[in-house]
Amino acid sequence: MRATSLFLATLLACGALGTAARAQATDKATLMGPEAARTKMRLVVQEAVRQARNDSDKAAFQSRQVFVNLLEKDTAVVGVGIIPVGSKGKRVFLTFTIDHFRDAAVSVLAKETLEDFARAIGSEQLQQSSPQIPEWCRALPRPEYKSLERVLVSEPWFEVYKVAPGVFAIYEPHQAEEVISYLIVGHKQAVLFDTGMGISDIRKITSRLTSLPVVVLNSHTHNDHIGGNWQFAFVYGMDTDFTRANARGSREDAQAEIAPDQLCGDLPKGFNSKTYATKPWKISHFIHDGFKVNLGGRTLEVLSTPGHTPDAISLLDRQNGLLFTGDTYYPAPIWLFRPETDFDAYVASVKRLAALAPQLKIVLGAHNIPVAEPSVLPRLVTTFESVRAGKVPPQKSDGGKTLYTIDGISFLLKTGAVEAR
Repeated sequence: MRATSLFLATLLACGALGTAARAQATDKATLMGPEAARTKMRLVVQEAVRQARNDSDKAAFQSRQVFVNLLEKDTAVVGVGIIPVGSKGKRVFLTFTIDHFRDAAVSVLAKETLEDFARAIGSEQLQQSSPQIPEWCRALPRPEYKSLERVLVSEPWFEVYKVAPGVFAIYEPHQAEEVISYLIVGHKQAVLFDTGMGISDIRKITSRLTSLPVVVLNSHTHNDHIGGNWQFAFVYGMDTDFTRANARGSREDAQAEIAPDQLCGDLPKGFNSKTYATKPWKISHFIHDGFKVNLGGRTLEVLSTPGHTPDAISLLDRQNGLLFTGDTYYPAPIWLFRPETDFDAYVASVKRLAALAPQLKIVLGAHNIPVAEPSVLPRLVTTFESVRAGKVPPQKSDGGKTLYTIDGISFLLKTGAVEAR
């Protein structure tokens, strides 16, 4: 395999292997400290990169992984893992020994410089042949999160933010939906408003945030909001055929959510993409418009806000001036293109929410960014009515969907829906 031989030859040329290099190093073993080691490794990397840039075989390096193992006090093995072109994805590890790097701190330097080496060799080809970073991923991390208090910072899949007293936004930034679920905590119990993608363990998150009983309510029953429903004993649902149908679960919709262009970063450890599906869940109690949940010191009122889906709801915390809008409003293109969408119902719903704006302090949507000013709600009404009236030119159409943007609010509609009206 030519790529392998080139790589080893490059390292040999740099003096990382070979009898002469070893003989010279032996006499200096006691003198080689961290700074000398850093200097030598830089020279190794510079020479290797120089040679790789002049050889077409650099195209063989499509991905990289670096490791360092200390074999004994004075010897380390450093290697780079590559996937050579034509190897059908099989990784090959190429190694060399360094017998004059004296301690673990120096081996870390070796790893860092080898990472630079692999990056320099592979970056150009990576840009050409590896899957491109999805456009939505380039916006991350979103600057709005800097002003929010993050908690449970060690969680690899979820990011959790305290957005108001007793209210936690559970954000999934590594998947294109960027879905946000909310844990709302009272003195006696808590409500989990949506359960996310089901890619990682949201129940583990809620148990770390509260020891109180948790009741699940869903803003609606699209798969990205019900993925963890099956983990909870108490799930309240709207009394609609749409809700009952979605409670049966779905594999097809879930699989679409983990396509390469839908992911930003790694999936959680132990996640099985082949078996991933929205699991069936049980509706323990049917609810309706005006239903109230007493959390103890805090009451949440269910507002039926259909349009996005027949079972869409918002949650109102009147005492604290909080409105959780689900997918009726969020600060990204609002999806109104699916068969279950009802424009007339949506207009009625957003007008109902807009009337609440003077009573509110924060609006909390279900995607991208968790907090918005209440003044957005009246604008939501006027902007959507302008779109429906054909007063807003389409920005772009793709895959049967057309994007409209006005006054900082975007809607994604089925292509032809405005003209048909």
